[in-house]
Amino acid sequence: MEAISYHRRQDYDSLGQRKSNVIKDENEIDLLHRTYCADIFSQRKQINEKRLLLTQVSDEAYAKRFPQWEPDDIGDYKIQFEIFDLNCDGLIDFKEMNQVLDEFGEPSEEEDRLKYFKEIDLDHSNSVDFEEFLLVVSKLQASSAPGTSIGNIVAKGAKQVKELRRMSVYKQLTNGLF
Repeated sequence: MEAISYHRRQDYDSLGQRKSNVIKDENEIDLLHRTYCADIFSQRKQINEKRLLLTQVSDEAYAKRFPQWEPDDIGDYKIQFEIFDLNCDGLIDFKEMNQVLDEFGEPSEEEDRLKYFKEIDLDHSNSVDFEEFLLVVSKLQASSAPGTSIGNIVAKGAKQVKELRRMSVYKQLTNGLF
């Protein structure tokens, strides 16, 4: 079965790129998309850009921005971030954070969690991307005050990942880690 397309085949070259000499004419579908789906398309574009922060930016590049960590530490934090990112969209939303905290048995109230989530959502996008996550972890490590629930879980998880990394494959297998 062929995919449904609202674009004319003759407007594209053999590689699927739109030909430069094609004049884009307005049709009803384009108008409907712009009118009713612009917010959705914008949101998807933003999500894709945030996902690239997790997948396309190297651990070394992040280590340069956060000199207190080695590239291996950044890799450990990516693993921690992915634990919270349940739908794998490169963002942690409040619902995901709540679900993970509940699974870890964290006893804080939802109101406190929401307050904390708003604090760590630095760009007020209702989600936390990997850079915001690193900024929060960095801030928590620099603070001498006791950590918050998410901070404690991330710190504990990062420590466990480091310990796991130091174990030989034999020890990992004998301890039932694989």
